[in-house]
Amino acid sequence: MKTLETLDTIRNANRTVYFLMMRVLKQHVTFLEQCVNDEVINGDNNPDNTVKRFVREIGKTEAEVVIASLINASAWDGRIDKGNAAWAAGVEDAFSEEAAMKLRMTTEIHRTHLNAVATAMRGYK
Repeated sequence: MKTLETLDTIRNANRTVYFLMMRVLKQHVTFLEQCVNDEVINGDNNPDNTVKRFVREIGKTEAEVVIASLINASAWDGRIDKGNAAWAAGVEDAFSEEAAMKLRMTTEIHRTHLNAVATAMRGYK
């Protein structure tokens, strides 16, 4: 898992890369929020469809990193399933809670729905 020390290493090596990474991650989080909102507005409210659309747009590996990082940043919340928290902690390129917060990886997605999205991501084939 990427930690604050990892972020410091990236930032110290190349500030441009660091800030580009921050921007791309925020864009991915915004797109995930859009996917979730579109599903809810359309009455589908199916996390499997949300994950399929998200993966189709940014790729499976990056989708896992984004969702796992958001779960890591929310693992303290009782609405996050322990299985999802353990999965997220095991995603190698995901960011720890502290690193995700430093990168401003926050979301407006309700924690219960985020938990369902993580479950769908874990089951994605």
